[in-house]
Amino acid sequence: MTQAGAGPLLAQNLAYWFAEQPSTRLLRTRTGETRELRAFLSRRYRPLDNYELAEAVIPRLERPGVHVVSARITDTHFYLQATSDRVTAEVRRGDIVQAGVVIANSEVGASSLRISPMVYRLICTNGLISGSELRQHHVGRGIDPADEGASEFYRDETCKAVDRAFWLKVVDTVDAAMNEALFGQLVDKLRVAAGQPLDSKPSEIVEVVARRFGLTEAEQDGVLHQLALGADWTRYEVVNAVTRIAEDSATYDRAVNSSASVARSWICRLRRSVITEGKATVSATQS
Repeated sequence: MTQAGAGPLLAQNLAYWFAEQPSTRLLRTRTGETRELRAFLSRRYRPLDNYELAEAVIPRLERPGVHVVSARITDTHFYLQATSDRVTAEVRRGDIVQAGVVIANSEVGASSLRISPMVYRLICTNGLISGSELRQHHVGRGIDPADEGASEFYRDETCKAVDRAFWLKVVDTVDAAMNEALFGQLVDKLRVAAGQPLDSKPSEIVEVVARRFGLTEAEQDGVLHQLALGADWTRYEVVNAVTRIAEDSATYDRAVNSSASVARSWICRLRRSVITEGKATVSATQS
């Protein structure tokens, strides 16, 4: 993160500002052969640790028919994707999808904890994150303004009790994500998209999507290539083409969170709002 040899200068600057602006901070560190400062956070930041998250959700993912299809820990995030082969449907004849869930968390302040339903397409093993999500902000990162200040006076026991209640919500949400009723609603939206032909040139559609969600030129070309391979010019195939390109992202964080993974993060949340730019019209929502 810094140029070689700049360590002493950085340390001098930090020492100066710590002396000039003293305050209590939460430091998250990594111990071992190389000691490392992982995060420098507000005193009000309430960690929702990956270990606690795993303790809460893994028992729910050990049920018959449930399979973990992807899991990763990066410098800033924990990710887990799981599906159920007991909750399936066809978007089109032979195009089978499974119910699933995507769990993402950062215990170093990079984002909130998020749990989202997923529709997992078996043809190309792409996961479309769909529907609403449970989102829990860590205290100090976008907390309720009405609670501003008061949270500093909560006892540790109070915070732990709140966390216990939250982990119960997490378990319920993981179960709900693979519920047949919710899954059926999401599949219905995909079926609608599969019957909606593009009303503009594919190149114009992809250009709008790329501009809206920050795809690189190479990713934009890749989406067009995927559409041409399938020769199926529908809204559903735009979603699948973008998701397929997201699978090739340079990093796991980018594949799940960045604007390059439109299908994972926004475009596959199929609703009725319309994005219109120039001649191209693409239906999508961005949360």
